[in-house]
Parts: sequence; C-alpha cells; structure tokens
Amino acid sequence: MSVPTSVKQKAMAYAIAAKNAAAQREAAQRGEMPPEELPHTVMEWALKYRRIDGRPFSLRRFEPNRALYEDQHRHIVIIKPAQRGLSEFALNATMFALDRGADVWTHGEDKKEGLNVGYVMPTDKALREFSKERISGMEQESAYLAGMFRKQREFNAVEFKQIGPSYLYLRGGQEANNLTTFPADFLVLDEFDRLPEQAPALARRRMNASLVNREIDLSTPTIPGYGIHAAWLLSDQQEYEQIHGCGTSTVYDFFRDVTVNDYPYDDWRYWGPDRINDGRVELICPGCGDPVDDVQRTEPGQWVSRAPSHDLTRGYWMPALAYPVVNLKAFALTAIKEEPTEIEEFYRSDLGMPYSSGGVRVTRELLQALSAELENGLLPRHEWIQTTMGIDVGARLHYRVSSKSRTNGEIYVREVGWVRTEKELCAKIDQFRPRMFVMDAMPETRLTDSVVSRYPGRGAGAIYPEGALALKGNLYAPERDKILESKRVSINRTMALDTVLAVIQKQEEHWPAAIHNDPEVIEHMTASQRVTVLDRKGEPRSAWVHTRPDHTFHACAYDQVARRILTEKGGKGSGLGVVVTGGAKDSRFGG
Repeated sequence: MSVPTSVKQKAMAYAIAAKNAAAQREAAQRGEMPPEELPHTVMEWALKYRRIDGRPFSLRRFEPNRALYEDQHRHIVIIKPAQRGLSEFALNATMFALDRGADVWTHGEDKKEGLNVGYVMPTDKALREFSKERISGMEQESAYLAGMFRKQREFNAVEFKQIGPSYLYLRGGQEANNLTTFPADFLVLDEFDRLPEQAPALARRRMNASLVNREIDLSTPTIPGYGIHAAWLLSDQQEYEQIHGCGTSTVYDFFRDVTVNDYPYDDWRYWGPDRINDGRVELICPGCGDPVDDVQRTEPGQWVSRAPSHDLTRGYWMPALAYPVVNLKAFALTAIKEEPTEIEEFYRSDLGMPYSSGGVRVTRELLQALSAELENGLLPRHEWIQTTMGIDVGARLHYRVSSKSRTNGEIYVREVGWVRTEKELCAKIDQFRPRMFVMDAMPETRLTDSVVSRYPGRGAGAIYPEGALALKGNLYAPERDKILESKRVSINRTMALDTVLAVIQKQEEHWPAAIHNDPEVIEHMTASQRVTVLDRKGEPRSAWVHTRPDHTFHACAYDQVARRILTEKGGKGSGLGVVVTGGAKDSRFGG
C-alpha cells in the first residue's frame, strides 16, 4: 500500500527540522549561539523543547513543582505522592544535564564537552519500560529532541544512549554489577525507597571523580525514618505553605483540615461510605475555619525551610492537596477503608506520607507485660546464675544485664542503662560479673578490644556482617570456642533483633517495672520496625529499620546472643558463680 504524499512530505519536513535542530545543538556546543538563546535551567529547557500530549510543556496543573525546575542545588531529595509530575521533572532534569549540563555547570580548566548521567531504578524491568516509553518517546515530541538522538543511532540502546557528547547510563538497582561499571557526573535515584539497600551507596561512588557531582533522589515514602524520609530529615526540610484569604499561612494537612459535613476526621473516620458519598467534603483553613475552595487549594504557595542550617541537601516534601487532580471526596472514601493495603497506599501514594502499620515492632504494651508476674513490679531476691550482658557502642555505652534465677530457672533483666567511659563500663562488668558479654565492635573497635581483653574468656566484640559475608540462617558464628579464642562474633542482625521481639512477645523473661517504664528505654525499644526491602537481586527480604535511637534494643540483642553462646551445647564458659541481689545487699558466692 502506498504512503500518501502528504504523509511523506510531513515526515520529510520533520526529518529536515530534526537535522537543523541537531546542527543548532552543535553550534551551541561550539559557542556560536548567543547565550541568551540557550536554556540555563531545567525550566527553560522544558519550556523550549518539551511537548506533552501534543501541547507545549506547562506547569499550570503542577504549580508546586516549579521551584524544583529552577533549583540549581547539587543534591535534591523529593518525597512525593504518586502521579504529581515528579517523574516528569526527573526526566527533564536528566535530559537537561545531557544537553546543557556541561555548558552550565563546568567552566574554565574544568570545562567538559558533555556529561555522564546515571539513572537508577529498582529493577531492570522498570528500567526497560522507562527507557522505551519515556525516553525514546521524547523523540516524537519535537524536532530538537529528535535531533538529540538522531546522529547516534548505534549508541541508542535500552540501557545506554549517547546524546551529543554526553552519555546516559540506565541501570536497574538489583544487581551490584550494574552499578559499578559506569562513570557519572549527574545521578538520579528514582523510587529511592524501593532500591535494594546497597544501591544508593554503590551508585554514588560513580561520581567520586566528578567535579559536577549532582544528584536527585525521589520516591513515594514507605515507613517513617527510612529511605527518602530519612534523607529529607537530614536536608533543609522544605515544606509548601499556602496563604488563605484570612492571612493564615499553612501547610494543609488532610487529617486535620478535611471535614465532612463540618465534622473532623476523628468523627467521620468511623462513618460508612454511603454517608461520606452523600456528605459535603471540604478543606478547612486551620486559621479561620472557613472552607477552602478548589481554586484557593491550588493557588501558588511558597516553599519554606524548616532546617535552613542543613544546607548540604535541598529536601522537598511535595504537598498532597495542592494539585487540581486531587479529589477530596475520593480521598475521604479511601481513608475510611479497612483493608491494610488500601490504607498503606493511601498514606504513601495518595498523601505522600510515610506509614507504619504498627505491625512488627516492640510496643509499650508488650514491655509493660514483662513485669506482670513481679510483685509490685520489683526484682525478686533470688540467687542469680548464668549472668550475661550486652553492650551497644555509640556516643554513650548502653548495656543490659540479665540472669537466670536458681530459684525458678527463669530469666530476669536486672539492669538496663548507659555509661560514658570505659572505666564506668568496666565497673558495671565488675559489679555484675557476667559469665559472657557481647559488645558492639563498631565503630569503636579499639574500645571494644580493650574491654574484651580485660576479661579473657568472658567477652567478644560483635559485628553485623553484610553482603557476601552475611550469615545465612544462623544467629551467630563461629561456635563458642572459636569466639572466645578470636574474641569476635558475627551476628545475623535481623535474626538477633527478631529474637529480642520473640522473647518479649512470649514473655520469656521478666523486667522490673522501673526498667520498662523508663522513657529512654521505651523510646529505644519501640524505635525499630521489621519491614520488607529488596536485596541486591531485587528479591524481598526482611530487615529492621529505626526511626529514632535504638541503642537499648541492640544491647538487648547482644545480650540474647551472649546467653546463647554461654549455654551453647557442650560449652563450658568461664563462670564466676552466683550473685544474690535484693534491697541494698549483694552477696557473692564463689564458683
């Protein structure tokens, strides 16, 4: 079938325009175009060259994103709801870096002709779809973009593209080898929270030799204090404030500011979907209490830094409600659903908020139950045997001491606390005389070695091996005799913290109320949560992540390992006998 002449003419005209655009780019690279005609920001570049769905690029429906397009900060972190135009920003920033980055960011003796750009996504499958649909599809948008790819067809593969003198490396994060074979001046880590744990560190090493060294991290969040949320907490913490007609400047909050028939969330959250559907769902100004209509809700705001001194990283927390695409009634209907997955995705994808389901973690209630069988919540006057100790090393030395009761054979936690110095720690060891203690060997290896060497045959420095050295299916290694000989024990971090949780859940040990009611103990013990992350092969695995300091939690893990080393079948250990405690009196019995 013959092709209509009009189609041939249109294709020929487009090819000529693409060729002219490529020539224009080359002229720009040779410095033959006036600087004022060339884009110097991602915004200028996108406005000049992009077309979305056949229309000129515009941020009319994505006003909060405007600041990102103008931002020249070296490291940008973005917490985002889904489908708010942020992946489009990452794509535009990538193309700007390839096309104009060398001219804008390098000068003088450090001037480069082009840049190496790395774009990392969680899996190869996601990467291939992104490459074919988003990047290759840009060629059809304008003659200029077609010209960017036109002359390097042989270098236009799914995972590698040449654009003028610049190179784009597209990589899936599940294989470490994918992240160690390319140089980078500019790096995008997309869906940051779903990248395998080691991927960001490996990818960042690709920029070690670059003077440009620019990075964008973006993701819908997962749990508090992890991944993109943790990165934002270390940034200058930009939030999007909007000014209501009454003069109130605020960051609108769905749970605080959305009402149904004038009832707040704490009331309408218990309503059925029919009542929500029939109701009047409104956004309310927290200052004056008046409704905020859709026009006011999407009016331009201003980004305000909550931590301006943290200026090494620019962190944007994209607002959930400031986009026209948001349907408040649909949000309200989702917010009352009972399915855990729906609620999880509502927080993370719709609101762009990290979410913890309150699932696998130690809770205050579990801790309080540990003293249920203790009279008045006090430690009994028993003879203590098999005393062990766990020590976590940080700015302070957190420790836990536990013993087995000769009276009833049960385990009691006798003291939890912290000291600042090696001398004070050794005083605690001398006081409780543990038959085995395990002490964190990182980051102060010399401190741990010094303490362990003072008590031959009774202590070991602990490490949590990772990667190829990680323990598979074993709580610790090697066996007891070799641990005491080498003064080192390798511990499976996830299994050790699982053990702490399991012992507490099953109430297999007793804690005096004074210990589990201590505010710092509560904070440290409840700070960590067991989550699912992707390993280096893109496979799911369990891991513990913390949202606050968790040193006591790790001291408990080390103590649990010390007890298992001490009671290892066939092991002898070096004992120091029995200690009786009660009131102010300690009586010691020889071995």
